[in-house]
Amino acid sequence: MKTYKNIGLLDLRRATDEQLAQISRIEAIGTLIVGDSQMDALSRIRRTAIGTTIQIPSDAELILQNGECHINASRINGFKSKTFFIINGVAIFDETVTVEDLDKISRLMINGRLIMPESLLGALGAKVQINGDTVALKAGEQYKEDVFHLNDINLFGMANGSKLVVDQLQALEDFDHELFSEKITEIRVLEEVVTTHANLKIIAKSISNYLQAEKFVVPDGYAFYDSLTLDEMKLKTLNSRNLFIKGQLTIDTDSGLILEKISGIICDTIEINQSQYETLKPILVKVTNINWKDHGDTMNMTHLLISDYYLNQVDSVSFTNYGKLVFDTTVTRELFEAKVTRIENYGVVSCPQDLYAHVLKRVIKNFGKVKVHEEEAYSPDSEDENVISGLGFLEF
Repeated sequence: MKTYKNIGLLDLRRATDEQLAQISRIEAIGTLIVGDSQMDALSRIRRTAIGTTIQIPSDAELILQNGECHINASRINGFKSKTFFIINGVAIFDETVTVEDLDKISRLMINGRLIMPESLLGALGAKVQINGDTVALKAGEQYKEDVFHLNDINLFGMANGSKLVVDQLQALEDFDHELFSEKITEIRVLEEVVTTHANLKIIAKSISNYLQAEKFVVPDGYAFYDSLTLDEMKLKTLNSRNLFIKGQLTIDTDSGLILEKISGIICDTIEINQSQYETLKPILVKVTNINWKDHGDTMNMTHLLISDYYLNQVDSVSFTNYGKLVFDTTVTRELFEAKVTRIENYGVVSCPQDLYAHVLKRVIKNFGKVKVHEEEAYSPDSEDENVISGLGFLEF
């Protein structure tokens, strides 16, 4: 018998009845694809932790793509049968695709973003399952992904009278106002505008959804960052004494060094030790939120193994985990309860079975996975001879 586990996408459509009969267990599968006549056989297989199960006719064409998938009329007309798309990234339908062309498409599953002409919105809506967002382009609009920097270099390369759709519009540099008026007639901003006050007065009338778009106005003399961690190395590379941080600023160095290099800080959130806050308060021009750093906090970005020896060396400890945090079998429930105060998890936390409930009690934020050690979590049935595991994609 066989077990299939830890596979991103498992396609069983072409598996024979004999092959299906040899499968005893399917576990931890991101997407499971089966044929329309296999559901009965599948019901006899033990299944756990299946993200999505998709039923597709065995003769349908399946297209899997990670990243950008460009779809035009020529590509669709080349399909020999109904086609099923699974796209992890961005699906882009261009203006050559008509509503009639969509008859060749059975279904689309998109983990990411769908970009298409507005004319296809209704017809595609019935065929799409999307975990993400949709951008419908009006006639003549061009989509520019991520950040569009408004400067002369980018304007030179544009056709006169362009209509843009952008995620983020950054207008922090000086630019030729006459050239801007010639090249751009309209900008639709999906997320936010980051600009100086002077530039905002020039571009505001060209932003079609000006009132709806979030705006960040950076004062003159301030350097802009989406987010920033201030440590000794970063302080050496700063080219401005004034900082505007749209997101979070994390303080990871001595307050005295910061005061030598920086005169003003504007940010949404600052993560800082309480002892540093009063020292740096004179340069905090505007701060919306404050996150106090825990003196005993350990930030893990890679693989960290915690044993009883480590815990016995500290009074108490908390963890902010972005990697893999593993508590080994030497850590008892009593020791864990006494020493570990908090876990904020953005990665993977693994522990012995008898520690699992205690770990969960200490997890205050979990955007990742908390699990029992692999060898304890699953023991194959005695008849299982083969385990097929750790694959991105498997097709029979």
